[in-house]
Amino acid sequence: MPALSAAAAAVLPAPGPPARPQQFNAAYDSVRSWTRTNGDPNNDEKLAMYSLGKQAKVGDCNTDRPGMFDFAGKAKWDAWDAIKGKSKDDAMTEYIAELARQKTVYGEAPASG
Repeated sequence: MPALSAAAAAVLPAPGPPARPQQFNAAYDSVRSWTRTNGDPNNDEKLAMYSLGKQAKVGDCNTDRPGMFDFAGKAKWDAWDAIKGKSKDDAMTEYIAELARQKTVYGEAPASG
């Protein structure tokens, strides 16, 4: 399993597989409401998040490659297929770490409430 950055480790309450799915699900769900304060991730960063999320939730790519005019679909499929063989646990760990890295780079607005 890859080592976590300090930012990613701060997101995880304790090491070990039992907490990983809950932490991944919380991170995965938080992306939709993430308000960036310093620009937006580029397409490669978005594809990394997409592919790691799919690998963590579904496992290896199990669909046919989209048609020639579905450019976005093909890019997503290619990114997911490129990490075929990565375990779900490793994908969860890398997703959490990548989200923490992106939040460091692109900022995060304080929660309103």
